[in-house]
Amino acid sequence: MEPRRRDRLAGRAGQAASQVVAAARARIAVDVRALAVLRAALGVLLLADLGMRGRDLVAFTTDEGILPREELARMEPWLHRASLHALGGSAAFEALLFAVAALAALALLSGWRTRAANAVSLVLLASLLLRNPLVLNAGDSLLLMLLFWGLFLPLGARWSLDARGRGCRGTVATAAAAGLLAQVLLMYAVNAVFKLRSEAWRSGEALAFIFGSERHAALLGPALAHAPGLVALLGWAWLAMLAGCAVLVATTGRARTVAVAAYMGVHVAMLLTLRLGLFPLVSLASLLPFLPPPVWDRIEARIGPWARRLAGRLPPPSAVAPPLPARPRRLGSAFPAVALAGLIVWSGASLGATSLPDALEPLAERHARGWALFARPHEMQIWHVVPATTASGAEVDALTGGPVVWDGAKDVSPYPDIRWRTYLQKIGADDVPVEAFAAYLCHRWDTTHEDPLLNLTIHRLERPIDPRGPDPPARSAAVLGHRCGHSGSR
Repeated sequence: MEPRRRDRLAGRAGQAASQVVAAARARIAVDVRALAVLRAALGVLLLADLGMRGRDLVAFTTDEGILPREELARMEPWLHRASLHALGGSAAFEALLFAVAALAALALLSGWRTRAANAVSLVLLASLLLRNPLVLNAGDSLLLMLLFWGLFLPLGARWSLDARGRGCRGTVATAAAAGLLAQVLLMYAVNAVFKLRSEAWRSGEALAFIFGSERHAALLGPALAHAPGLVALLGWAWLAMLAGCAVLVATTGRARTVAVAAYMGVHVAMLLTLRLGLFPLVSLASLLPFLPPPVWDRIEARIGPWARRLAGRLPPPSAVAPPLPARPRRLGSAFPAVALAGLIVWSGASLGATSLPDALEPLAERHARGWALFARPHEMQIWHVVPATTASGAEVDALTGGPVVWDGAKDVSPYPDIRWRTYLQKIGADDVPVEAFAAYLCHRWDTTHEDPLLNLTIHRLERPIDPRGPDPPARSAAVLGHRCGHSGSR
C-alpha cells in the first residue's frame, strides 16, 4: 500500500474514532446543574426517608422490634457485621445514628462539604438497609446507588454553599457519569426482562391485578382496576418503554428531553395510583441527569435572578461559573470504571445470565427481587388478623389495636407505610422470625395499655383478586400462637 493512501486511511480511521468518542461523550455528559439539583433531591429524599422510618424506629431497628440483632445474625451470618446500626440495640442508640444521618442529609441538601456529606449519607444508609432487610424495596437500592455514584461526581460544583462565588459550568463525561446513567438504564432493562418473562404482563392483565390490590392501589388506582382494556394498553406501553429505555442515551437535545419527560410522567402516574413509598420520587430524581444543557439553560434563566436575590445578590453566573477543568471531563477514573463493569455483571447475575461467588448469591437474589418490581403481580389480597386476650379477658386485635374483624376490612393493611406492608406480606410465607413479631406486638401493647396481653395468635388471610368480578371468599390459616411474657409458642 502506498504511503499516501495508508496515511489517508489512517487519518480517516482516526477521524471516525474521534467522531465515535465525541458522540459517546455527548450522550453520557451530565450537566453540572443537573448534578446540583440531583444533590438537593437526594438530601430531601434522605430526610423524608429518615422521617418515615423514624415513626417505626423501635419496630424496625431495635432489639425490641420485629428483627432483634440475634435474629439478624441468624438470617445474615456475615452481612449483619457491616451495619453500624447493629452495634447497639436500644432506641437511644438508633436515634443518635438517625440524627447524624439527618445532619449529613442537610449538609448534602445545601451543598456544604458535599463530598463528605455524601460519603456519610452513603455509609449510614447502607448500614440502615443492612440492619433490617425484611422491609426493603427497590427505592432503597436506587437511592443507595445514586449516592454511590455521587461520590465521584462534582455534586457541589453549582448552586451549593461549597460553590458560593466560584461555581463551575459545563458537563461531566466521566466513567462515573456513565455509571450514574447506566444505573437507571439497567434498572429499567432488568425490570423489562422480568416483566417479559411474566404471562400476566404479556397478556395485558398485570396492571388489572396491581390496581385491584388493596395493598398497592391508591387514589386513582382502584378506579383503573375496572377498566381492563385501558390498563392493558397502559401495561403494554410501559413494557415497551422499559424495553426501549436505551432511548434515554441514544438521543440528544430536544428528543432526549421528550423521552425523559415521558419516563418522568410514568413515575408521576405511579404517585397518583400506587402506594410505593419514595420509589417514584427516587426514580424521578434519577432521571434528572439525563436532561440536556438547553433545559437547564431555560431553568437557570427563569430562576437565576430570584436565586441571586435569595443568595445575597451574587454576581451573574458568567462571573462565578467558569468552565469545569479539563480533567474531570475525561472518560475516566479507574475505580468508577471498575464499578460500572461490576454493575453490569451484577445486573446480569440478577437475570441469571452471569454467575457470582456463593457468598454473593443471596445479595444478587435480593437485588433481583427489588428490580423485578411487579414482574409477577400478586393475585391474592393478603392481610393479617391477630386476636389477643388481655388479662381482664377482653379480646382485641393486637395488630390494629381495635376489635377483631375477620371479614376483610376495606383497607387490608392497618399500616399505610410501605415497609410494614412489605414485611407483613412475608409473615407466614417466607422464613422470617415470626416469634419476634409476636413479642413486639405484646411489648407494644403493654407499653401503651394498662390491661396487658396474655396471648395472641397470628392469622394470615388470603383472598384471590378477580379483576373481572367480585372477589371470592377469603381463606384463613393460623401462623403462630404466642404467650405474651413467656418464651416459646403454645
